[in-house]
Amino acid sequence: MAGTAKQETTDVKEVTKNAKGTVLNPWTCLAVKNEKYAKECTEVYLCGKGANQISEEFRRFPSLEVLWFNHNRLTRLDNLEANFRVQEVYIAYNRLVSLKGLLTFKFLRVLLARGPDPGVSPRREHGRGRGLYRRHAARTTQGSTPPSSSSSTP
Repeated sequence: MAGTAKQETTDVKEVTKNAKGTVLNPWTCLAVKNEKYAKECTEVYLCGKGANQISEEFRRFPSLEVLWFNHNRLTRLDNLEANFRVQEVYIAYNRLVSLKGLLTFKFLRVLLARGPDPGVSPRREHGRGRGLYRRHAARTTQGSTPPSSSSSTP
């Protein structure tokens, strides 16, 4: 039995860097790193890691409901297809160019997205992303409707 528990913890891939940059890895959020705790985990806090990728290891965390990815360098929300139970996503201050990865989340209630990071100032990151965030937030917020472009302003 003790050998089995040890085997489970040694199979964990806690890679946080690779050739392409820094990776957000859910295993770093667990005190006990084994499959049992991964399957029971409902929230990960991976803010401020400077990561530009999301690990494939998220597939081993099927019960996730809350994702905290604020203050990273993510451009896409990849490798989250197995996490359809997610209800809350906090992705403020990243470099997102697409929110397509959110389509997997059938139970999404809260989306907090703002960008780009105040510490990053390339001009091309401004403007385009803000409209994208607003449109998606209006679409995913229950009971709200996007503002009409034909409405007059006082």
